[in-house]
Amino acid sequence: MAEYQYQRKVIFNKNGVEAVLITWPAGSQSFFHDHGKSSGVVRILSGKVKEEVYSKKTKKFLRESIFKKGGVCLETPDIIHRMSNPFKSEAISIHLYAPNLKMKIYNL
Repeated sequence: MAEYQYQRKVIFNKNGVEAVLITWPAGSQSFFHDHGKSSGVVRILSGKVKEEVYSKKTKKFLRESIFKKGGVCLETPDIIHRMSNPFKSEAISIHLYAPNLKMKIYNL
């Protein structure tokens, strides 16, 4: 997989709320990361993405999910996750965070 080749574009950042548009080329993936103290919601606008979720406290694998166009994924401060597009078509997602996002990267 072509790691970390996704494109992030902050489209809104005001009053502690941040919106990020992410384009996921086929084969791309994020780092394993948390969202600091932020909570978030992700809506898949096109294509599909995979999410792998780990416990922030124990670093143990919790679940894997596939989200298709229209799907919604919740992100909480108590998880570490990786988003990816292991599929053949590009995907696009919009991510909303509050308070503003401050990620930490993990090597799992």
